[in-house]
Amino acid sequence: MLVVVVLGVAIGALARCSCEPEPAVDAGRIGEGPPIDEPDAGDPYTRDAGPVVCDEDANEDNDARDAATVLGSGTTTDGRYCGEDDDWYALDVDDGCNVLVELDFDPSGGDLDLLLFDPDGQLIASAGGLEDHEALNVAAGTTGRYAARLRGGTRDSIPYSMTMTASCPQDLICPADDAHEENDDAAALAALEDGVSVDAIVCATDQDWFRVPVAVGCIADARLSFVDANGDVDIELRRADGTTVQGASRGVTDSERITKVVVEGGMSYRVYFGVADPANVYRLVVDEVCAVACPGDDPWEPNDTNSGAPDLKAALDEVVGAVCADDDFFDTTPQAGCTLHVSLAFDDVYGDLDLELQDTSGAVLASSRGTTNTEQVDFPATSGARLVVRVFGFGGATATYRLRLESTCP
Repeated sequence: MLVVVVLGVAIGALARCSCEPEPAVDAGRIGEGPPIDEPDAGDPYTRDAGPVVCDEDANEDNDARDAATVLGSGTTTDGRYCGEDDDWYALDVDDGCNVLVELDFDPSGGDLDLLLFDPDGQLIASAGGLEDHEALNVAAGTTGRYAARLRGGTRDSIPYSMTMTASCPQDLICPADDAHEENDDAAALAALEDGVSVDAIVCATDQDWFRVPVAVGCIADARLSFVDANGDVDIELRRADGTTVQGASRGVTDSERITKVVVEGGMSYRVYFGVADPANVYRLVVDEVCAVACPGDDPWEPNDTNSGAPDLKAALDEVVGAVCADDDFFDTTPQAGCTLHVSLAFDDVYGDLDLELQDTSGAVLASSRGTTNTEQVDFPATSGARLVVRVFGFGGATATYRLRLESTCP
């Protein structure tokens, strides 16, 4: 999950000050050297240790990478994390395949994080959310033993279930399809996890449908990758009715991408062949972005001019964005005879933003330049011609915002 700090919002931070230099300690490689002191210093290459707080499981002693419990692909094992050490598991994976690691645990005993290391002992991925589930899916860049480390607090006692799976493109074939079936329509959506990729195959006229794993009001950044020479795969984002297309990517390269704010629950992705082909494997990952900031700006950049601005649905659409010393422009095409309502919300304390509605030549059709936390424009669309929304800072102000478009029709 992508976590970003909203511009201008004060976030409390803990700072430590040491007036005496700390003595140098050689921690060695993973599983070697002295234990780190509480609280956990967060070094993935340092062994954790603490008091014995519970009876361990039958997989011990798997306290270091070289002593990891080796699992079979797709095999689930139950264990218990005890605060005196970490638990390690490993899976042998071939180059070109993917390593899927899934961890479920009881959060009442504490929080577990997941770290994945390649055969050379290098950290290649980590998951550290606060939920009762962590997962990773990483491409194997070399053949060898991949090790997963379960890491918690030094006084935690946490029961868990652990699964490691190797998935290879050659294992995905039609008509057998993939593990996410049956997900052939909007009534049978397969599950996705925020930030965790899925490897699947689309077969001829068969379509793959997935539930959007992002909270309403946050940005869903969906990326689809495949080899276009094996078949052109496209993707659509659909509203909860399963019919209305909220966003689409129908290019002819090896990747597709849709970046949209989730406007309602129950939205879905449809993955399909743009032109009929027998089969093609793909990887789909969706990241949740619930805040944006400067100077990183927002996912819609560059949209600093009237021409070529990102397209928004006039019926109902939202943007979570940031004005960072430039203007933001968005296209929309309202239905003739309907009224387009454009609203802009922000915190005026951090910067005063204004709102304009323009035609394609840049002529201003309507505007809102108040001094409160909101701006709003209501525009009767008599012709149904394309319009451009401009969000800009008064006097060069910088701020984050939420832009919402909605139409009412007689």
